[in-house]
Amino acid sequence: NVSVQFSGQMRVPGPRTGANITALIMASHQGTKYFIAGDSHGGIAILTRNGTVAAKLSVPGNASVESVNAHVGHVVYVAGGEWGYIDLERFEVRRVQCAKFEGHVSAAIVDTQQTSRVLVADDLGVVWVFQVRDQRFCKIEHRFSALATRAPVQLASVRGFVLALDQSTAARGRVSSLAFNLSHSGKKRMDPERASSAIVWRRWGTPVRDWAVHKRYQQGDLMAFLSADGLEVEVVELLMHVYTPQQGDTLGNFKLPVFAVAIVLVLGYQYVKQQGAFDPGLMEGS
Repeated sequence: NVSVQFSGQMRVPGPRTGANITALIMASHQGTKYFIAGDSHGGIAILTRNGTVAAKLSVPGNASVESVNAHVGHVVYVAGGEWGYIDLERFEVRRVQCAKFEGHVSAAIVDTQQTSRVLVADDLGVVWVFQVRDQRFCKIEHRFSALATRAPVQLASVRGFVLALDQSTAARGRVSSLAFNLSHSGKKRMDPERASSAIVWRRWGTPVRDWAVHKRYQQGDLMAFLSADGLEVEVVELLMHVYTPQQGDTLGNFKLPVFAVAIVLVLGYQYVKQQGAFDPGLMEGS
């Protein structure tokens, strides 16, 4: 059972007449929580919890804001095939261009394990991993197989994995959700960690209107799917764990000879102690 209690309402200011809200999310920065709304005319409104307007911004080119994603104060947006950051400290929009990436971005989210990573899907459905420094400088860290997914693709992030919803086959009455292993990211082609498939699992289901991922502490994360007719919700538990290799002992090669010398010294001391103290008077004369 679910109980809902009305808390309040607010009006999102539109920078232009006739703009429709196309994206809405909650984010926090330095203890302050914000509502961030994007509209069809490229406007971004940032409001506090009580409805006070903190800032009204616009994305470059005033393209329709397709999505907004936030994690631990890092907020990214997608608009007009481009992506960038929404800075909640300076209240500014910053477009990011990644070197050697020439596609159009259709989805972008912040990696929940490493916030300097941004996970991106392009207009062909290919999933990319970008490494970003200072929310300005970007480089390609990895590109998953172009055969794994087809547009349109939506993304979600859980620790160590990228979740993707591939709706390219929705017209044929089915869609697929899958998980990419992020341990492949940043590794060279011949690295042993890339010997196994990057796709951990793939699950087929009926077309959906929307989906969401809920992270849980010390329990499996959840995925929820809203059916295309809006009448059913399917909840799936993720039974995946990130393997963390044990840290090697960097002093291991140094400890062994130290222990050997210590044992020799102890045995030598015991031997001398049992033989008694050295008496020069016991020396034989020449």
